[in-house]
Amino acid sequence: MTQTEWAEHEVAQVRIELAHGVVQLLCDSRRIDALHIKGLALDPELRHPGRVSMDVDLLVRPPHIATLRAALSEHGWQQTGHFSTGSPFEHAENWHHETLGHLDLHRLIPGVGLPPDEAFDAFWGCRSQTPIAQVDCAVPSLDAQALIVLLHAARSHGDHRSRLDVEHVWRTADVTTQRRIRDLVGTMKAEVAFAAAVGGLEDFRHRPDYLLWKVNSSPDAARTTEWRARIKASPGIRSKASLAVRSLQVNRDHLRTLRGREPSRADMVREFMRRLSLATREITSRRGRS
Repeated sequence: MTQTEWAEHEVAQVRIELAHGVVQLLCDSRRIDALHIKGLALDPELRHPGRVSMDVDLLVRPPHIATLRAALSEHGWQQTGHFSTGSPFEHAENWHHETLGHLDLHRLIPGVGLPPDEAFDAFWGCRSQTPIAQVDCAVPSLDAQALIVLLHAARSHGDHRSRLDVEHVWRTADVTTQRRIRDLVGTMKAEVAFAAAVGGLEDFRHRPDYLLWKVNSSPDAARTTEWRARIKASPGIRSKASLAVRSLQVNRDHLRTLRGREPSRADMVREFMRRLSLATREITSRRGRS
């Protein structure tokens, strides 16, 4: 790393620290229950050397989300992504502040099978405090932090950082720590996603969400396969039908990010045709291999 790169990195880390502190003060002022997860909020014991943070990740008690949205909007934050368009798990929405950077507002942790309210209560009940930018921020317990890191690795398509996280958080952990984490996996009903991270996913082929985790833990899964997995994992006919329709639609939030501006009608049409062409090629290729 050059001196310039090091300086830019340090400035970015200070900005993210300030963002954590500012968001926590907003939560305190509105009596919002929120847990800082991953990134700079992660316990140093769980960070492998060179692990860096790019934004603030906040898990919010579901009934408090609307209050936090209002507070963010009043203090210069702009929403740039929505739950329905953010990821296959629809777990987070994205916010941006011109000075403080990016915030991912989570309503759930992908892979946790408990209802979001119950899951938040479980994480909140064993929380601790850590100072960030001289502001006390609520964080999950050490074991819960480890589990959240592993579940995130499970949906990161096997990238380099996720492999380092699994190695550092799980494979180098002692037997007692691993046993506690496995117990928490059972409590949170996170068995399938956990297996996608540490091994043993094939033991869950009978589960509706098996394919979804297979796809998201693989480096080269096709988008059509991902949508098929989402539809299979979704409960109920109405939910499955809604996903099937959405699979054909253009993700306006994603296109806005790519273009750096609000997409025009022509942008939307071109993107739809590109997605249709890509889906056709993927389906044809899959049939050719079968």
